[in-house]
Amino acid sequence: LDIEQMLSQSFAPCKPTNKLPASADPYDGSWLAERKMNGVCILLHNTGSELVAYSRRMKPITDIVSVVPDMVYCLERVPPKSLIIGELVALRSDGIEDAKSLKGVTTATTTVEKAQTKYDHFNAEGYVFDYYVFDVIFWKGEDMTPRPFTERLAVTTGFVGAGGVGEGRKIETLTREMHEEAQKKGWEGFILRRPDDTITYTMNGKPKRKGAYKFKFIWTSDCIVTKVCPGAGKYNQWFARFRLAQYENGTMVDCGWAGPGRLGEKGLGEITDELLGMGYSLGSEGSRDPVVLNEKDWFAVELEYQSRQARNAKGQLCFEFPIIIRTREDKPLGECEVDDLK
Repeated sequence: LDIEQMLSQSFAPCKPTNKLPASADPYDGSWLAERKMNGVCILLHNTGSELVAYSRRMKPITDIVSVVPDMVYCLERVPPKSLIIGELVALRSDGIEDAKSLKGVTTATTTVEKAQTKYDHFNAEGYVFDYYVFDVIFWKGEDMTPRPFTERLAVTTGFVGAGGVGEGRKIETLTREMHEEAQKKGWEGFILRRPDDTITYTMNGKPKRKGAYKFKFIWTSDCIVTKVCPGAGKYNQWFARFRLAQYENGTMVDCGWAGPGRLGEKGLGEITDELLGMGYSLGSEGSRDPVVLNEKDWFAVELEYQSRQARNAKGQLCFEFPIIIRTREDKPLGECEVDDLK
């Protein structure tokens, strides 16, 4: 990898494993815990001659995210020939993340003007936008992926400390008390690592899972929407039911239907307007007929769920009480995969 050149869309940093192995004890004193932030992953790159911010899909979004002052502040402090990865987070006044508010300031297809308007709106409502560094891939020309987590942590801690970038990283050995306190605060969970964990990247667009584990209090998953359907009652004016699917070992699996969840009237309106603009139709008044989306128009959503049903006779892997919480423009559809079943 030539770190002095812009990265191609085939570059894929590794991702955390979805959950700890069943045999692992998270409270055995060997796991380092860091709050799992619910935001949008962004990579910051200094080629030595250019500063670039990339989405998780590796699309350059420097101009778009530059409407967020903390993104500019962080990007300008990345040393030459370095690549860091982190999470842009929008925090409400109660300290809880609102990932939906990030859509307008991170989507590659928006404009700087629209992004600025979105940022100004949420900033006026008291939202705080912060970029949290959570790992380093290259540092001053050196590939850091073979280095153990403790060494990479020292680099990113120094980066945060020296430049005042983002929030200081708080990493502690996980205890039950920490778990209980985080749940009371409404956190999504923790990222767990062991001191000697290493990371990696691939150049085929398919990220490996390595170097960390998700330890969530709420189960979430990313799915592909392949069909839509008008809702019932007042929701009949929008596409408000969504047919979900995920990939399993390269094969698409049907995951059943989900309702509007927490998308709200605004979110449903945005989805409906976009699909109508593509030529789809809600049908006649009162229609509840499903609309099959062309593959090029599929999109990703994130949902919360209580549990996952066993595979049924039709081969479906449906969720118990799925609640869609946001659309995921930053999520490559190929990464909407079936998690390990509980």
